[in-house]
Amino acid sequence: MTSPLCALILLLVTLVRAQSLSSSCSLCLDLAGRAARQGTETEDQTKQRVLNAANSYSGDDQTEYINEVNCHWKKYYGDANQQNPQSLLSTCVDTGKCPIEVIFV
Repeated sequence: MTSPLCALILLLVTLVRAQSLSSSCSLCLDLAGRAARQGTETEDQTKQRVLNAANSYSGDDQTEYINEVNCHWKKYYGDANQQNPQSLLSTCVDTGKCPIEVIFV
């Protein structure tokens, strides 16, 4: 049986490969996939793990990733840990933009 996190990550990879997404949307999907709590992690532990993943980016992308986590963590964490975390994915695919950009721009 596939865990919900694995299923979400597989869906993210499929979506990113299926079409060309904006860099902000790709970052958003990456962040959404990482924001899911693993095992008995607390919210703070999950956030730290997600922030540590910024090392996979460089330069401006790394700065954007860290800023996105720090500014909108509650939204990502809430969406990733709800029963059906599809809102970020579907909005990103439909609009080509991270839903958080759409809300806060």
